[in-house]
Amino acid sequence: MRRATLIGLLVAALAGCGGGDDEQVSAEQPSATPDSLIGTYTTTLGPSGPELDEPNPPGTWELLITSETEAFFQPPEGPSFPIGNPIELSEGLILLAADPECPTQAGTPGAGTYEWRLDGSTLTFTDVGDTCRDRSFVLTSKPWSRKT
Repeated sequence: MRRATLIGLLVAALAGCGGGDDEQVSAEQPSATPDSLIGTYTTTLGPSGPELDEPNPPGTWELLITSETEAFFQPPEGPSFPIGNPIELSEGLILLAADPECPTQAGTPGAGTYEWRLDGSTLTFTDVGDTCRDRSFVLTSKPWSRKT
């Protein structure tokens, strides 16, 4: 009888291990942290659309995120240039400084805000608001692949 009672208690205890109704279990993966973005990424772009006065060169672009405050574009031709430094990285968002030299500025130069998502080695950006259409085109046209 004592053995049956112990088995009954064990079964009851194990049945309760699944959690109650008030406990939510998330299948979502933990978010990448801002410092996990530091590295070099590449993407291959076609020509910019006709809406851009000075089209970006097609080919392989690099995005170099060197710290939580600096990032640079390396176009297929020519020198690298800042994407809008200083930048501010936070969980899921990146804020880029206004770029007064942007050739496709829509109105007064303003900061660029983007949502970012890192899935494995693939980095994607979504434009939340940016007055620099060139920068938005390069960041959001295609996903970026981690190189280093």
